[in-house]
Amino acid sequence: MNEATKEILIEWGWAGVTVVAGIIILLILVAVLKRALKRTKLEPLLQSFIISAARVLGIILIVIVALEKVGVNPSSFITVMGVTGAAVALAVKDTLANIAGGIMIIASHPFKAGDFIRIDGFEGYVEKITILRTTLRTYDNKEIEVPNSIISTSILTNYTAKDIRRVDMTFQVEQDADIRKVEDLLKAVADSSVLIIDEPAPSFGVSSVLDGRVNIDFFAWCRTDEYWDAFYFMQETCNMALEEAGIKRAAQKVEMEISK
Repeated sequence: MNEATKEILIEWGWAGVTVVAGIIILLILVAVLKRALKRTKLEPLLQSFIISAARVLGIILIVIVALEKVGVNPSSFITVMGVTGAAVALAVKDTLANIAGGIMIIASHPFKAGDFIRIDGFEGYVEKITILRTTLRTYDNKEIEVPNSIISTSILTNYTAKDIRRVDMTFQVEQDADIRKVEDLLKAVADSSVLIIDEPAPSFGVSSVLDGRVNIDFFAWCRTDEYWDAFYFMQETCNMALEEAGIKRAAQKVEMEISK
């Protein structure tokens, strides 16, 4: 065996030792990182992403060091990796945008599983948040997959973020109706329901008078998880109370969002 062959074998041997030692060190560091992340308040999905990124970076570093041991110029490898990375990034730019959006969602907590949200025309209960997509379940039990890149760049409404919500109603009565009597009737309905909370107190006001009709706004507050029960109770019972009292009304107009 000539000297050149011996040198090559020694170089490859050191490269092998470097790879084995690098993998052992990487495993130890990843284990330490896992324990450190578990002590934080980061979401499990974000923790998993950080650990995966650390593994990839560690492997790249091990490969670069190993290449140096066998006499390969790592700058050429880095250049090739850079070009390849740019090409891959261009090909999967939408996926990368979704990953970035997923990280932003997990880090900023605009919503959590179980919340009811509206985003970019889509709405439903949040069932699952992954690094690429967020799964919504609609009221009629449809499943919607929304890319995280859309969520991170769109206006988002979280209907269940707060503990209480306001039930908005608008009633139209004839101009000669007794407004004080209407107010008393509506507030009595609110007071009679266990679904309506005392604070903030219900509010009443005339919003407009047009063509012999008076638009009356009536707002009452309820617990968020009882919103629909409170909404339907108030609509039905307020209408019945006005009819029984003989209040002359125009066509009723209910002001409500598409979904609550």
